[in-house]
Amino acid sequence: MTRYRYRSVILILALSLLLSLTPAGCAPSSQGGPSEPEITGNTNLGAPRADTYAVDDIFSLNYSHEAGFNPIWTRSGHNLLIIPLMFEPLFEVDENMEAQPVLCTSWKSEDGISWFFDIDPTRQMHDGSTLSASDAYYTILRAQQDTKYRDRLSIIKGISPMSESQLAVTLQYANFQFPALLNIPIMKSGTGDMFAPIGTGPYAMAETEDRLVAFPQHPSYDSLPIDVFYLKEFTRAEDLILAYEDSEIDLVTNDPTGMSNLGYGSANEVRDFPTTNLHYLGFNLEKPTGYRNALTYIINRSYITTDLMGGRGVAVTLPMLPTSKYYNAAYARLFEFNAEKFVDALISEGIEDFDNDGFLEYKITGVPVEMNINFIVNNESAVKVAAARDITARLRQAGITVTLRELPFADYLVALEERDFDMYYAEVKLTADFSLIQLLAPKGPLNYGGVGDASYETHIHAYLEAPEENRKFAADFMLRHIVDTAPIIPIAFEKQELLTHADIVTGIRPTQYNVFHNITNWRIDLASNPYRGRAVESEEAGE
Repeated sequence: MTRYRYRSVILILALSLLLSLTPAGCAPSSQGGPSEPEITGNTNLGAPRADTYAVDDIFSLNYSHEAGFNPIWTRSGHNLLIIPLMFEPLFEVDENMEAQPVLCTSWKSEDGISWFFDIDPTRQMHDGSTLSASDAYYTILRAQQDTKYRDRLSIIKGISPMSESQLAVTLQYANFQFPALLNIPIMKSGTGDMFAPIGTGPYAMAETEDRLVAFPQHPSYDSLPIDVFYLKEFTRAEDLILAYEDSEIDLVTNDPTGMSNLGYGSANEVRDFPTTNLHYLGFNLEKPTGYRNALTYIINRSYITTDLMGGRGVAVTLPMLPTSKYYNAAYARLFEFNAEKFVDALISEGIEDFDNDGFLEYKITGVPVEMNINFIVNNESAVKVAAARDITARLRQAGITVTLRELPFADYLVALEERDFDMYYAEVKLTADFSLIQLLAPKGPLNYGGVGDASYETHIHAYLEAPEENRKFAADFMLRHIVDTAPIIPIAFEKQELLTHADIVTGIRPTQYNVFHNITNWRIDLASNPYRGRAVESEEAGE
């Protein structure tokens, strides 16, 4: 088959694929988006139950008493949601993943390795003591021992309080974005074994351990929207859903693309917020994978994020959120869903239907070998399975044989560790500096594909080491190198949801790390909930 005829046949197949697998009205992916969350609508699964009523007129959050409120070690997702009300970090990471000072008044580093942080000496802790560098030192040391923070803090070589108000940190390598890694809730030195350690947050734990009360010495005390957040405990998912529907619980978060997706009914206001949870394709680089560069053009990211993720995804071709000022949107658009570019990329890699049987082959020592991609995905995530199936269908229709293995997580992890795959669908939670060291460094703990090329690590370090004025340039070089060589193919960043009852709270701007991050702009009006305080007898509901 001639090269021209081959290209024409495959292009027809690819265009047919584009038409047959893309729902009508599915537009190309948008690389932009608003920086502030919008109320995206009602997640109502039906009209509110007729017998629904609120048992109180207070604002309540779900929690686990047994898990405690140690900001480093608690494993309760509900408690971690509440933690930012009680504790504050040296720096907060905003919706654009940039560091903003909270407990730090100034900071400096000449080389990106030696850092000096001045701690706000005016800030009081909940027991009346004054915040000190020793408190930050104590917290960071403990965070280094915990799995939630260990990897990001492995960059620290040494740390020491230089005075009551100054903390010195030395890094293993330069990173001028290091402050973005210090959004760790600070607790008072020596209080880590308490049920609720001492913090500086706008709310403090009451002695009854069932509520948070506004802290009068907090600088934002006069602007807080409510005096008390009540804590209630619902351990089973179904009980929490009912408690939320009955307004016993007033605020919840949900991961609509994850294994823990809960179907909340009632009349909700849903605010999406982006995360650094990246969905991507990885490859076994010890096997022939010349098709890698072509795959970016066969992935319909808009369909995956809009239809399969229900709009709770941000389509990307670069491993960085589009809201970042280092994201090159013009360059990213070059790698979006495009059937003709898919064909051209296959041809450039010498992938053709050499024996005219309708299936594509590549040559090994001059002998055509039919492509057969061993593709694995974790079957415990419905979204990931659906996305993997969609990618598989598009590849098969283009003449590429794919064996999709939908594995339980334990088996999936074994397959990754034993490198029993050609391609895998995965998710990774990146740090706020979008470092890919864990994935692409030869000794990275998440380097399941066997990346041995040290150039990725070199480019990543050049980006992290770049001062602000040169960082955009360094980011472009890093991202271009990753896209051009395709050790991974980015698909989308997840969005998560913050749910409140309709018309109760305004002014919310949640972030991945703190849904309460602008709590002083909140306005809470419990009286506006039409179901509060209106008890309806069950026999009346049946009439």
